[in-house]
Amino acid sequence: MILKVNDEFKDQKFDLKKVYFFSKFFSIQNPIDFNRLTSIMDVYEDRIVDLKKPNLIKMLNLQIMPDALNIQNTIKGLLTESFNMNTAIFASLNKNGISETHHDMESVFLIPTHGLVNYVIYEGEKFIRSFQLGVGDLLVIPKNITHSAIPLCPRIVISVGVYN
Repeated sequence: MILKVNDEFKDQKFDLKKVYFFSKFFSIQNPIDFNRLTSIMDVYEDRIVDLKKPNLIKMLNLQIMPDALNIQNTIKGLLTESFNMNTAIFASLNKNGISETHHDMESVFLIPTHGLVNYVIYEGEKFIRSFQLGVGDLLVIPKNITHSAIPLCPRIVISVGVYN
């Protein structure tokens, strides 16, 4: 999978202090679809996390995967500073693959490669805003911001964690 920042965003930088959403931020060549995902799961089966949810797939620490290194290098070019990173894949086979409401200890760059998903942002338990993401969109959520993912159909999302 190759990510290319679309020309209108080529000078965009992120300070990781607020939520950012951009529609069609990336052009994606050879996106990860469910055929590619099954191959990735076969090669990196030790990276699959059992969430005890039959409709949700979570694979962590994929930064050794060539596609993930390319994605991380693209994200590095968008940051104002250098940080450690990791890459994960989240996938749902149907709209029942809702994530738990949670916050991450790292800032996350969320990049859908298949399907549609709504991300809901909270302040404590109070709803703040939701974003509908499709292929090529970008949502950046700073660390410790509470959020959840609600798939609208089968979806695959790449998550790059930035330890700032």
